Amino acid sequence: MFSLRASAVLAAAALTISSGAMAQSQPEVTPGGAPTPGELKETDPVLEDGRVYGCHRLNVRPGQVVEVIMASTDFDAFLMVGKGSSCRSMINAKTDDDSGGGPEGLDAQVVVAVDDGGPWWIRTSGVNQTHFGEYYLHTTLMPAVLGVEVRRANRGRDVIEMGQIVADRLTDESPQSADGIYFRCHDFVAEGSMVTEILLNAADFDAYLTVKAGGCPGGRVVAENDDFDDTLDSRIRRRLPPGPYAIVVSTVDGYATGDYLLTTSVGGIED
Repeated sequence: MFSLRASAVLAAAALTISSGAMAQSQPEVTPGGAPTPGELKETDPVLEDGRVYGCHRLNVRPGQVVEVIMASTDFDAFLMVGKGSSCRSMINAKTDDDSGGGPEGLDAQVVVAVDDGGPWWIRTSGVNQTHFGEYYLHTTLMPAVLGVEVRRANRGRDVIEMGQIVADRLTDESPQSADGIYFRCHDFVAEGSMVTEILLNAADFDAYLTVKAGGCPGGRVVAENDDFDDTLDSRIRRRLPPGPYAIVVSTVDGYATGDYLLTTSVGGIED
């Protein structure tokens, strides 16, 4: 009887040690710090499709917008960032293969808007089962505000100032056009006669961007764009007379929803 109990105690202790070692193998990443090195090895944990992966805890606070780039010269990087109980069980995770550029265009990039305390995770892997080697994680805090914070500060209105970056989301509770497409309007005021640049990045859907004079959802369309530079993002560069305008964020994918990043600036050259 004693030996059985001793075996059970030893097994429990071994499990505790194993769990502790696993927790220690998930290094924490703080945005804005030095690049975090990592390595994928054949002895690493394996996903259902046979690819090995690495885990990093992402140290963030609600309200932050974080860019994560996974760079490697050894393999084609694949990146997942999200929140959950572990990096194996994330919800609403963002994934990417080749948006991060790099010497061969194989780095991965994800931008996330941190809406709660998480915990948040970075999961690193290659594109297939034979991808092993070293990588670096570059994390940056972006000077962006969350759309929900903008609405809270403006009594429910989506107001954006030129030079501001807003991280927001199209959901199934967003307004819909007559043909069922979800959209969101961001009001702004053009001052002077400088060129206004508006960039819409959306990894979750094919972005469509419109600028209307006077307001939204009414108003007169003065500029619109679907894709630019062989991407599914949208960009408008237009010299606007002074006055009130609205940026309309929508999609060409019917009922598509998801996160987007809206970047505004003044100056530059008109398209």
